Amino acid sequence: GGIPRPDFSLSSVCEKATTSFTDRSTVSYDSLVSRNWQLGDGTTASGPSPAHTYDTNGQYPVQLTVTSNFGCTDSIQQQQTVNPRPEAGFRTPDSAQCLRGNQFKPRNITIIDSGQLNYSWAFGDDSTSTSTQPAHTYADTGQYKLSLIATSQEGCSDSTSATTTVHPMPVAAFSVNEGAQCLTNNQFRFQSQATIPKGSQSPSWNFGDGDTASAPAPSHSYTKYGTYQAQL
Repeated sequence: GGIPRPDFSLSSVCEKATTSFTDRSTVSYDSLVSRNWQLGDGTTASGPSPAHTYDTNGQYPVQLTVTSNFGCTDSIQQQQTVNPRPEAGFRTPDSAQCLRGNQFKPRNITIIDSGQLNYSWAFGDDSTSTSTQPAHTYADTGQYKLSLIATSQEGCSDSTSATTTVHPMPVAAFSVNEGAQCLTNNQFRFQSQATIPKGSQSPSWNFGDGDTASAPAPSHSYTKYGTYQAQL
């Protein structure tokens, strides 16, 4: 019978990603009846195009043995390169902030066994960044999906995401029954008129004489005459 000529193609692959080996073996005038693969990590396979996933990066000797219908065999070995895959990650110490003065600084904790990484951030409001450690300020309230894609120089990538929240600001305002009263029997009645677009609010009063209150509509009497700065 004819002597088989084993051959197969492979390509660089990322760890934890599925790759396929394509048999290109030929035989002069017989037919090939079996293909036995040794994939280099203790795994075996058969058939013309087996698929396999390597869990760890490195170099793996892949060997193909082909057999013709007359029992003639031959083998070939090639090195399969498995590139490291990043593990994308970040932390958001202040994942919820108030609108005024907000600035989100996610801490990039992406890791990879070897090689350089490129980063692609999306903040959920059509803003993006390629910085390693970005900072971002939102112009409006709401919940946003903050996502990160980390890509190695060999094209291996991983992604992760988290939710950030921007809370609305309350607008403080109040009224008082009279802005000026006599010292005797004075009683100032305050009424909070503060508003907030969403959520609840808690009033905190300072009457300017050292006394405070937390009711929405407190009353207060001053024990000495003078001008006081009442604050809500």
